[in-house]
Amino acid sequence: MIARQVVVATPRGLGEEAAGRFCTTARAQPARVHVVVDDGRSADARSVLGVVELGIAAGQEVTLTADEHEAGAQASVDLLAGELARDLEPDDEPAGGQEA
Repeated sequence: MIARQVVVATPRGLGEEAAGRFCTTARAQPARVHVVVDDGRSADARSVLGVVELGIAAGQEVTLTADEHEAGAQASVDLLAGELARDLEPDDEPAGGQEA
Protein backbone atom coordinates (compact mmCIF):
# COMPACT_ATOMS: atom_id res chain seq x y z
CA MET A 1 0.00 0.00 0.00
CA ILE A 2 1.27 3.45 -0.90
CA ALA A 3 0.27 6.15 1.59
CA ARG A 4 1.08 9.83 1.79
CA GLN A 5 -0.13 12.42 4.29
CA VAL A 6 -0.91 15.94 3.17
CA VAL A 7 -2.40 19.07 4.74
CA VAL A 8 -5.33 20.57 2.82
CA ALA A 9 -4.44 24.14 1.79
CA THR A 10 -7.75 25.33 0.31
CA PRO A 11 -8.98 28.04 2.74
CA ARG A 12 -12.59 26.79 2.83
CA GLY A 13 -11.68 23.11 2.82
CA LEU A 14 -12.90 20.60 0.28
CA GLY A 15 -16.38 21.85 -0.47
CA GLU A 16 -18.15 21.06 -3.72
CA GLU A 17 -16.10 23.36 -5.97
CA ALA A 18 -12.67 22.47 -4.61
CA ALA A 19 -13.58 18.76 -4.42
CA GLY A 20 -14.79 18.92 -8.01
CA ARG A 21 -11.43 20.24 -9.19
CA PHE A 22 -9.57 17.65 -7.13
CA CYS A 23 -11.74 14.76 -8.35
CA THR A 24 -11.40 15.82 -11.99
CA THR A 25 -7.64 15.48 -11.60
CA ALA A 26 -8.09 12.14 -9.80
CA ARG A 27 -10.22 10.75 -12.64
CA ALA A 28 -7.38 11.51 -15.08
CA GLN A 29 -4.92 9.36 -13.09
CA PRO A 30 -4.08 5.78 -14.00
CA ALA A 31 -4.37 4.49 -10.41
CA ARG A 32 -7.37 4.61 -8.09
CA VAL A 33 -6.54 6.73 -5.03
CA HIS A 34 -8.50 6.98 -1.78
CA VAL A 35 -8.69 9.91 0.63
CA VAL A 36 -8.66 8.83 4.28
CA VAL A 37 -9.47 11.12 7.22
CA ASP A 38 -8.28 10.68 10.80
CA ASP A 39 -11.39 8.80 11.99
CA GLY A 40 -10.79 6.12 9.35
CA ARG A 41 -13.53 7.12 6.91
CA SER A 42 -12.43 7.15 3.29
CA ALA A 43 -13.63 8.00 -0.19
CA ASP A 44 -12.54 7.28 -3.71
CA ALA A 45 -10.68 10.41 -4.86
CA ARG A 46 -12.68 10.26 -8.11
CA SER A 47 -16.01 10.75 -6.29
CA VAL A 48 -16.99 14.37 -5.65
CA LEU A 49 -19.85 13.35 -3.37
CA GLY A 50 -17.63 10.93 -1.44
CA VAL A 51 -14.91 13.54 -0.91
CA VAL A 52 -17.39 16.27 0.07
CA GLU A 53 -19.09 13.92 2.57
CA LEU A 54 -15.77 13.51 4.40
CA GLY A 55 -16.13 17.16 5.51
CA ILE A 56 -12.45 17.99 5.06
CA ALA A 57 -11.54 21.40 6.49
CA ALA A 58 -8.70 23.76 5.65
CA GLY A 59 -5.53 22.76 7.46
CA GLN A 60 -6.77 19.21 8.05
CA GLU A 61 -4.30 16.43 7.43
CA VAL A 62 -5.55 13.58 5.23
CA THR A 63 -3.90 10.44 3.92
CA LEU A 64 -3.94 9.46 0.26
CA THR A 65 -3.62 5.74 -0.42
CA ALA A 66 -3.28 3.54 -3.49
CA ASP A 67 -2.54 -0.11 -4.21
CA GLU A 68 1.19 -0.33 -4.92
CA HIS A 69 0.53 -2.97 -7.60
CA GLU A 70 -1.58 -0.60 -9.70
CA ALA A 71 0.24 1.02 -12.61
CA GLY A 72 1.16 4.62 -11.84
CA ALA A 73 0.12 4.40 -8.19
CA GLN A 74 3.03 6.40 -6.74
CA ALA A 75 2.77 9.11 -9.40
CA SER A 76 -1.00 9.35 -8.90
CA VAL A 77 -0.66 9.74 -5.13
CA ASP A 78 2.13 12.30 -5.50
CA LEU A 79 0.20 14.39 -8.03
CA LEU A 80 -2.99 14.39 -5.95
CA ALA A 81 -1.04 15.26 -2.80
CA GLY A 82 0.31 18.27 -4.68
CA GLU A 83 -3.23 19.27 -5.62
CA LEU A 84 -4.39 19.18 -2.00
CA ALA A 85 -1.33 21.13 -0.88
CA ARG A 86 -2.38 24.12 -3.01
CA ASP A 87 -5.47 26.35 -3.03
CA LEU A 88 -8.06 24.66 -5.28
CA GLU A 89 -10.44 27.63 -5.31
CA PRO A 90 -10.06 30.28 -8.02
CA ASP A 91 -9.21 33.82 -7.05
CA ASP A 92 -12.56 35.64 -7.18
CA GLU A 93 -11.04 39.13 -7.16
CA PRO A 94 -10.53 40.89 -10.48
CA ALA A 95 -6.93 41.59 -11.48
CA GLY A 96 -5.36 44.32 -9.39
CA GLY A 97 -7.86 43.86 -6.55
CA GLN A 98 -10.23 46.42 -8.08
CA GLU A 99 -13.95 45.83 -8.19
CA ALA A 100 -15.54 46.02 -11.61
